[in-house]
Order: sequence, then structure tokens, then C-alpha cells
Amino acid sequence: MILGPHNRMNVAIYGHLINFFRRPLATMERYQREYGNLSGILSHQQEGDKSFYFAFGAHNNQAVFSNPSAYHSSSMMDIEDSSVQNLANGLTFMNGSEHITKRRIIMPSFHKRYVEHYRDDMVALTDEMLKDWRVGKTVDISQASHELTAKIAIKTLFGINPESEGREMSKLIAQWMDLATSPVLRIVPLDLPFSPVRKIRQVSHDLEHYMRDLIVRKRKTSEQDTDVLASLMHAEDEEGNRLTDDELIGQVNVLFLAGHETSANALTWTLFLLSQHPNILRDVLDELDSKLAGDAPRIEQLYDLPLLENIIKESMRILPPVVWIQRIANEEVCLDNHMLGAGSTLILSHYMTHHDPEIYSHSRQFDPYRWETFKPATYEYMAFSAGPRRCIGAEFAMMELKICLAMILQRVRLNLVPNATVNRHVTVTLSPKGSLPMQVRSADEALVVNRPKGDIHGLVDLS
Repeated sequence: MILGPHNRMNVAIYGHLINFFRRPLATMERYQREYGNLSGILSHQQEGDKSFYFAFGAHNNQAVFSNPSAYHSSSMMDIEDSSVQNLANGLTFMNGSEHITKRRIIMPSFHKRYVEHYRDDMVALTDEMLKDWRVGKTVDISQASHELTAKIAIKTLFGINPESEGREMSKLIAQWMDLATSPVLRIVPLDLPFSPVRKIRQVSHDLEHYMRDLIVRKRKTSEQDTDVLASLMHAEDEEGNRLTDDELIGQVNVLFLAGHETSANALTWTLFLLSQHPNILRDVLDELDSKLAGDAPRIEQLYDLPLLENIIKESMRILPPVVWIQRIANEEVCLDNHMLGAGSTLILSHYMTHHDPEIYSHSRQFDPYRWETFKPATYEYMAFSAGPRRCIGAEFAMMELKICLAMILQRVRLNLVPNATVNRHVTVTLSPKGSLPMQVRSADEALVVNRPKGDIHGLVDLS
């Protein structure tokens, strides 16, 4: 087993994998610094190439993401359990003709015209949260963002009350995601008492039962319902293909996971970054005041808030909600002038692309104004991935973030509490480690900038 393709040293593959899962950003930065834009842990075996590669740079993004037939999305879960497999069987992890067929069925439910129906739910749930934010209260913005986006996802995806039956479903899905993204589950997938494998099997059985019961009940009302699940229950392609109940369960579960966690992280980091940049906050407040005058944005106004949109884009650039993504070579491929065997695993990184100094000048500066003139190429900005598998929920997510931010910023001022420690928690996603406490102040008060302690300074320049 050799670290390559430059063949510089002998290594144990599992040691490097453990280092990667424990410290993804530091590991990727070191590999690029020492070995360039393509490096790997080579492990040729009789049953196929099990090498593990890091592929950085927009050119590698394009080569991989523009060719889904050669580079497959890997299964989220390799556990022999029907409930686990059903819940993990979403569009994100499908390939080939199956992915094309299912995407064709699902895509209309996320068309802009359909997504706009969710505006009122997003406004109502954000307003409900803000009513509880009295002046002087300290709020964990990370927790609040996760609770808000979970409620929005429960209401819009499943059409159920987030405060009653939706609370139990949200809890089960959160447990499932924590277990599914556990590094221990990936490295030691053994079914032992109290192990992540044993726990995820139990949670999966409970969650699948809950979803099947919801589908049965929804069949009686879905003609009138406008949520995504109701839409998918009736959706079909031009050949009459429809989703089975097993497929419905997998699709809505993965849609919830993908939409809730990433939107929560984007909302959290954007509020944090604005708390550190008073001039940018002032400018976006001027834009909101001139266009909205304190109201929640109407649909047509969402497309007339350029600075707010650029702030969201820049936030997702510098602190991307998704840090890295995995692909498997479905055949022998040539990447960056190197031949990789079929079965090779590739790690590509949104974070590394977004911090590439050849693409983004002063890449660690939060500068939403760069987007007024800068137009990155398709594979240079990866907030919603790119190519044929670009995230189908991009319109939904942007509408959600604009509505939530516009309402929050107009209603309250959020000051990071003094001496707060802001550390990063990196798995596949990027979120704060622990709480991110902010004090709620009146909207007419000036922002008080309190610089944080912690390793967030390694990702963004807050000087």
C-alpha cells in the first residue's frame, strides 16, 4: 500500500482513513500541499482496485461530476437490513438508468412554480420562532436554525404539524442521520451490542414504520395535500413509472436529511458571519428596508434582493454546508493524467474548491461583493454540486434561506456573546461544535462585534 501517485512513502490504509474521518479539512489540505491535486492510498487487490483518492481542483470536479456513468455515487449504507436500505435508497445514492428515471419523476415536485407554494409555511414558522426571541435572551443560533429548518422540512415534505406528530419523526430522522454519518460505522461496521450498527437498525425499524403509517393515512387525503410526499405519491414520468412505497420512504428520508442539515448549517454560518461584519450587515439592512419595509418577502421580491443572495452564496462558499463528497470509479478511468482502477474511491471537496486561491482571491475573506462582478465557471462553485446530478432542492433551499434571513435580520439584532468559543465540527457537513450563543437585541440597536475564540479563525479571516 503506497501513498501516491507520487509514491513517496509506505502507509497503512486504515490509519489514513481514520485520520481523514477524524480531521477531514486538515487531512485534505495536507494531501494537496504535499502531493498535489490528485493523491491516493493505493491498495490493489484481486477483487478490484480498492484505492482511495483525493481529487481537488475545478478540472477534476468537471471530469467526475460531468460523467456520472463512469463515477458512481456510493451507497450511504452497507448494512444488510431492509429498513436501513429502504431509508438510504434516495436519489442522491442512485446511479445509471435508475437515477435518471427517478430524477425525472421527482424533479417536477421541486420546480420553482411548485416550490413557491411553500412560502407561507416558511414565513409562518419563522415568525413563530421570532416571537419567542425576546430582547436580552441568549439563543443558540445553531440549535435554533436546526429546529427551524427541521420544522420547515416536516411541514413541506410530509404535510404534518411540526409541533405534534412531526416532532417524533424529526427526532427519529435526526437520530438516524447521526448514526448514518458516524465515522465508527464507516470504519468498523460490526453488529455488536450498543454499536452504531445495532442502534441504526432499531432506529430504522421505528422510522420506517412511522413513514409507512403516514403514507397509508395520506392516501386518503393526498388529492388535496400540497406537500412533497403527496406530490410524489401521484408523480409519474412520461412512460407511467411511479414510485413504490419503499421508494417513497427512501426518497423523502434522504430529501429531509439533505435539505434540513445543509440549510440549517447555511443559516447558522450566515448569521454568524454577519455578526462579525457590521458594514455588510448595514448594507443588507438598507436593501431589505428599501424593498421590504419590515415585511416578510413576497415571492416576486425574493428575486429582487441581490445583496442578500450574494451574502448567502458567499457564506456557502467560505463555510460550505457540505465539505466533501464521495464517488466510486465504475470503470477504469483517466483522471488528471493518471489511470485509476475500477472500484477506486474518490473524495472531492466543496471546501477545497471554494478556498482555491486560483479561483477566489483572498479566499478566506467574507466578501459578498465579489459576486457583483465575479462569475465562477460551473465546477468552480459547488454549493449545490454541479452537472447532471446538481441538487434538485437548490431552488427550495435558496428561497428558504432568503425568507428566514430577511425576517430575522429585520426583526432583531444578533450579537455574538463576549468570549464565545466557535469551533468547527466537520463530518460530511460543516457545523459549529457545540453551541453558537448570540444575544438578541432590538433591531434598531447597533451591532456589537465580539470576536470569537476557537478554530473558526482557521477557516475565515475575522481580523
